Amino acid sequence: MALGWAISGVSDIATKALAPAVLAQPDAELVAVYSRSARRGGEFAQRFGSSAVYTDFGAMLSDPAVDIVYVGGEVDRHRPETIAAAEAGRHVLCEKPMALDAAECRAMIDACAANGVHLAIAYYRRYYPSVRKLTELVQAGALGQVLQAAIDMSYYRRPLGERDWRTQPAGGGGALMDIGSHRLDVLCGLLGEPRRVAGFTAHRVHEHWAPDVETLIVEFACGAQATLRCNWCAGASQDLFTVVGTEAVALLGALEEPSFILRRRGQPDEMVQAGAPAAITHGPLVDDLTQRLLAGQPPRFDGLAGYQASRIMDGCYRSAATGSLIELGET
Repeated sequence: MALGWAISGVSDIATKALAPAVLAQPDAELVAVYSRSARRGGEFAQRFGSSAVYTDFGAMLSDPAVDIVYVGGEVDRHRPETIAAAEAGRHVLCEKPMALDAAECRAMIDACAANGVHLAIAYYRRYYPSVRKLTELVQAGALGQVLQAAIDMSYYRRPLGERDWRTQPAGGGGALMDIGSHRLDVLCGLLGEPRRVAGFTAHRVHEHWAPDVETLIVEFACGAQATLRCNWCAGASQDLFTVVGTEAVALLGALEEPSFILRRRGQPDEMVQAGAPAAITHGPLVDDLTQRLLAGQPPRFDGLAGYQASRIMDGCYRSAATGSLIELGET
């Protein structure tokens, strides 16, 4: 028995990562495609061998072959499409970031729980070898007590105006929502629940709706503190991820890199070998989720796990708007 996948939104990520991952999973089958454009949906379905194409989301949800819906359109579509899928009795894999704000995320989680379906968020970097190895080291106490973490991401994104939904309200924010969310999700996987956030946002170079410079500070319930700095207007690219503990410091570059440095006081740096990520970025996520759902098990990382990064981002934007430290409270 195969798990019937439907794809909503024939986006670049669906084309390059999600659809190939479904096709590569022996117990998964792409049974339906939804697009607001009949032409684009038809081309996508022909390319990946889907048996049905829909321009009506509700009609797709009524297809009895659909077991799970990949919600992959713009961020402002995530909440309504996830809730509609849940009410139709379909599991959901929602692309990141989970929603426009924490309240939308909570509504999505509640809808899936009320309808007895599972919700997962496409934070596929949790499956990267470097992230898994770092998680093992933290959980084994190799870094000692984690004190701090720091994420620094700089890119240049050429303004594309209203054609670029990521810089418009449909995207919900700037580089923080687009690329920073992945790193925040990894942090939450390492450190647990966030409790307090302070944030700053600015329009320094570009004039689009989304801020082009964003900085936040977050305190976790475990006591660890973290910073994240990201922007879309730097003169050079940078991607750094650092975790500081009482016994060692882990120094990572891009999470895609196959190795990272573990630095201990008074000792030579140790190069930790982790391995390269899968060729299809969403492959391990789709494979794991498919197997677990067919076995009647919940996702390894569910909607509540994905919700944590959104709580931090929501807190950052509220802090930037009000000038206040934001208490996130309990999940």
